[in-house]
Amino acid sequence: MSDHIAQKTITYPSADGVSTVVATLWLPPSDVSLKGIVQISHGMVEHIMRYEAFAYALCNAGYIVAGNDHIGHGRSSAPEARGVLNPLKGSDILIKDTDTLRHHMTEQFGTSLPYVLFGHSMGSFIVRAYAGRYNEDLAGVIACGTGTVSPLLSDIGFAVAHHLCKTKSIEYRSAFVDNLGIGAYAKAVPGPTNYEWLSYNQENISSYMADPACGYMFSAGGYAALAKLTKEACSKTSASHIPSTLPFLFIAGAEDPVGANGKGVRKAAQLTKDAGVTDVTTILYPHMRHEILNEDARETVFNDVISWLGSHHGNNTSTR
Repeated sequence: MSDHIAQKTITYPSADGVSTVVATLWLPPSDVSLKGIVQISHGMVEHIMRYEAFAYALCNAGYIVAGNDHIGHGRSSAPEARGVLNPLKGSDILIKDTDTLRHHMTEQFGTSLPYVLFGHSMGSFIVRAYAGRYNEDLAGVIACGTGTVSPLLSDIGFAVAHHLCKTKSIEYRSAFVDNLGIGAYAKAVPGPTNYEWLSYNQENISSYMADPACGYMFSAGGYAALAKLTKEACSKTSASHIPSTLPFLFIAGAEDPVGANGKGVRKAAQLTKDAGVTDVTTILYPHMRHEILNEDARETVFNDVISWLGSHHGNNTSTR
């Protein structure tokens, strides 16, 4: 299989009216028939370039891949402003910026190719909420490393973070709030680096810690926006707006604290089923934690995703 994959950087205005969103496109080798488009939504306090190996696997299987650095993240933010989001509008902006990239892709490549959204962690909540809003002509949703956050917990998280926004600032970084957020995952999987919850793969942890665009503390505004996002994504109302025929794939590590070691993932899948979605698949991977795309056995995950895509859209091919 050819590995001549083209990479392209694009920019577009964020829905916040201020930021410039930076996105990366990966294009399959010219000798590979196009099967579809996969748009990746990355997780909290990281960036889209951490998904390059996954993007290459998808490209070699015939999929055009795109993904943006969310506002407050990576190239879409100044280093000092990473983790800062509008507490009231931040969740809407994340979802709308996702929609803008989708429209850019369909304008460039047309609408004949199946369009699938893939979201990891925070990105999984973005694509789940997106599916309840902008689901027309969407061909599938893959939620990776997702979980279930109760409405009460989202409300409490928002109230605490929003109070800090008003009494301090949206840029204020609270160790107390962060300890309740990401800190809770570190406590669930204790270790010398506090990042053992990410993966068993130590090389991945070291790479994450060495990356200045990863691991910073979310601001009060960021946590408030995240709480609004999880409340929408995990709500029955949002799920009820998902078309019954839209295929969903939930994938996660069986030892991922974000998904409560699988319990939260199953709840998320059941919520989708209870809303009437008829095609819902769940895969939990033994001996994997949060970042299943970066574990030693990540090729298994890559292959499962590609197999799922092929089983749903394998007959939709296009030449260039």
